[in-house]
Amino acid sequence: FIVAPSAFADKHLQFYSVLDEPFYMLLVGSDWRENSGVTDKYEMSGDRQRADVIVLARIDRKSGVITLLSIPRDTAYIKEDGTIVKLNELYNESRGVGIIKAVEQLTNKKINHYAEVYFSDFESLIDALGGIELNIPNELKGTDALTNEPIVIEAGKQTLTGKQALLFARERKSLEGNQDAARQSNIRTIIEAMMKKARKMPLNDMPSIIYNVAECIRTDFSFSEILLLAADFRSGVKMYNGSGPAAGDKDDAADGLWLCYEDPQGWERVMQIVDAGEDPSDVSYEGDIVTVAGTDQKLVIDKDGNGVPYEEPVAEEEYVEEY
Repeated sequence: FIVAPSAFADKHLQFYSVLDEPFYMLLVGSDWRENSGVTDKYEMSGDRQRADVIVLARIDRKSGVITLLSIPRDTAYIKEDGTIVKLNELYNESRGVGIIKAVEQLTNKKINHYAEVYFSDFESLIDALGGIELNIPNELKGTDALTNEPIVIEAGKQTLTGKQALLFARERKSLEGNQDAARQSNIRTIIEAMMKKARKMPLNDMPSIIYNVAECIRTDFSFSEILLLAADFRSGVKMYNGSGPAAGDKDDAADGLWLCYEDPQGWERVMQIVDAGEDPSDVSYEGDIVTVAGTDQKLVIDKDGNGVPYEEPVAEEEYVEEY
């Protein structure tokens, strides 16, 4: 890199001093598209907007560790008026402001930075990187979310275009078990592949490619700050990923919405691991005593991740020997 003028250097020395300690950044992928009336850009419009992807990233530049934790979009959120909604609904009402507040309450962690990407941004972002390499387990067929153009992704290791990557990120029907939890896992895989591709970029190409990438992201970071962070992790990065509690069912208190159970015990446990810079991928929520949102109904999570009726332990009667 060219040596920067002192004013520029001082600014970024200050920027780096702020980031000397691990920090949290919220990554949101929204489904903005056609006919929303909220943007002048046709390809970014949509009638109702949801946060299809919510990922809390812990970034530790000193240790070279990045942890990605999915926040299930079906996480229950109780509004001030008592209405129970899915967490991703908040994006339609207050964009990032509401999502940040809710995730901070959920995880008990301060979110320092924010970035969001729309459907069309996502496609452009992948294409700006020259595509990403992924191993697709099964053939996928679908349509582009913006144009309805048919898309086919063959099974096997390959380089995906932006349109193909978006289809892979949205796919749920072919996934087993908790489909959205599996989809969120695919999204974390995509993010890791993006970072891997960025690290392989020729050094001389970095500024122009990062500029094109930055154009696809809405964030509080400046372009130069994104470039400095990208350079920081170029030499190596250890990535961990996992998910917060995702077990749930239809919730009668929320008019039959499928919602995740309330599991403060599980959230506290997984955040302790994330905050320590350790791997949350093996965190199990089996045995957690959870609550159906808006009710006093308690369940316990079984080995398959399902909520089964919880029975309060019966206190043993104290035995008193008579003489």
